[in-house]
Amino acid sequence: DLPDFIDASRDARAIVSLAHMIESGQAPGVAATPRDRLVLVGMSFGGLVTVMAAAELPGLGGWVGLDPVDTTQTATREASRVTAPAVVLLGKSSLCNLYGSGSVIARAVPGLLRATVVGGASHCDFEGPTNNVCRTACGKGSNEMRTLIRQEAVRAVAELLHAPMLTQTSLVNAGADSSERQAGTDTR
Repeated sequence: DLPDFIDASRDARAIVSLAHMIESGQAPGVAATPRDRLVLVGMSFGGLVTVMAAAELPGLGGWVGLDPVDTTQTATREASRVTAPAVVLLGKSSLCNLYGSGSVIARAVPGLLRATVVGGASHCDFEGPTNNVCRTACGKGSNEMRTLIRQEAVRAVAELLHAPMLTQTSLVNAGADSSERQAGTDTR
């Protein structure tokens, strides 16, 4: 959970602080972890916040954006400063994701590995668990789509961490690569 509901800068500072605690071994219950083994993942407003934090953490293992939104052009500017590799998963363009603003964020990241539009996914499918407010405003979505997105996010993190035991394991459709599924189309 983020410490602020509106202030993305405050939330990004909290994530940067947490990353420093994890690196130094000061995070409760977490062994010291090198920065290149940390991947930030954020959905919607959390995508804005985590890309802002990633811009402040050179040498980070990666950033994964899950249908990120950019209400102020801040994320696009900060994304251009990210030195980490990135993967962005996007939903269909709608008011709820500011008409696909995540694709602009993705294109701004210098180390973008891929940005994939998950066909048929509503903004709520990237959120888990979701709620009736999101379903009413942004589309019902489905458990199947939420599962697919969750699996693709895990696969992206494993790829960014160079964890072959995870990337070689089939997470989606018994071994089908995302390029072989109708669910995703690459945007870059």
